[in-house]
Order: sequence, then C-alpha cells, then structure tokens
Amino acid sequence: ETIVSKRLSPLYSVNILHLGVWENSLPVYQNEITIGRGSSSFPVDLRLKNDLEISRQHAILAYQPDDSLSLSIVGQNPVKIGESFVSNGQTANLNWEDTFQIGNYVLNVQK
Repeated sequence: ETIVSKRLSPLYSVNILHLGVWENSLPVYQNEITIGRGSSSFPVDLRLKNDLEISRQHAILAYQPDDSLSLSIVGQNPVKIGESFVSNGQTANLNWEDTFQIGNYVLNVQK
C-alpha cells in the first residue's frame, strides 16, 4: 500500500536582495532558521555569500506561536531593521513585510 503524505506548505518566505538585484525567494518550513555566511563548521539555513561583514552565523529568524517573527543577532556586526540597528545579543520583533539588512544583503519576510 502506498501512503501519500500531505505536502507541507511554507510558514513564510524570505526574499533576498543583493547589490540591488532580487536574487531569490526562499520558502521557510521550520520554526527557526540561521542566517549567515556559513562554513563547514558553522552551518546555516540561509547562506549570504561573499561579504566578510557577515558572521558565519549572524542572525536567527524565529517564527513564534502567535504568528509573529523575531530576529536574534548572534554575529559581530549589527543588523539594520528599518531605520534602527540591532546589535549582538539583542532580539527584535519583526512585522510581516519588514525589511532588514545584513551586510550588503537586504531581506524581507512575507506570509
């Protein structure tokens, strides 16, 4: 007997703008993703390449049970959210459609 599982739908998508060009829209299926430059010893879910201002593991984007998002900064350099900067060790709440900048990448989240 063949069992067909129901296809998971993404919780949200992350749109990625790099140097003025929309590069990608990444569907996100898990509650938490790690964003950064990545390396073999520092794996990330969303890899932002070729920018040494970005830490190997720079931020953690988390989907909350109340349908909101938070961004925790774990990298050395701050992340710009709107007009504010969020530094290492801090967590900020994000609204849907908010834009944030890590190095020379601009990202936004969409339902």
